[in-house]
Amino acid sequence: AKSAGVREIVEQARAAGMVIDRVVPAGIAMDGLLSGANDGELRVGIGARSTHLLFCTQQTRQLRTLSLAGQTVTRSIADKLDQTLSEAERLKRGVYSGTVELPADTPAGEAIQEAADSFAARLQLEINRSLVTQVRQGGLAAPGTLALTGGGAIMPGLGEHLAAKWSGAVVELDP
Repeated sequence: AKSAGVREIVEQARAAGMVIDRVVPAGIAMDGLLSGANDGELRVGIGARSTHLLFCTQQTRQLRTLSLAGQTVTRSIADKLDQTLSEAERLKRGVYSGTVELPADTPAGEAIQEAADSFAARLQLEINRSLVTQVRQGGLAAPGTLALTGGGAIMPGLGEHLAAKWSGAVVELDP
């Protein structure tokens, strides 16, 4: 199913005049992002359907994929507001991009904030769980930098939430 979807996207891109020379899985693509961190790094790529945690050191790379992603937030908003997923996704994107302004005390504003807070807390838990595993089992030092990338990285307050529990720098990578 995934390869058929990729083929369809590539065909549409080519029809629009774009040249596609390769399709690379997100975890591998994240390894090519330059950040300048010299103290080890955890790259967190937040997509629509999955989040990738890529632990980077001078010697090794370790990848973990989570099912926690942007759709988690969209589904939560849709459930709270009794909307379709498409409606909730449009609302979420509008708020996150700044094109839609919602007072926090409205039902929609509360639903979006609750969904974002829940996502951030769950992501923080998964990062902590992964760090413990990497440090204990892999014998690696904890990374000094947390680098956010992907569409979900624009979620308002996410970087600040993660920074409150992270001892090093939190940066946003722009591929």
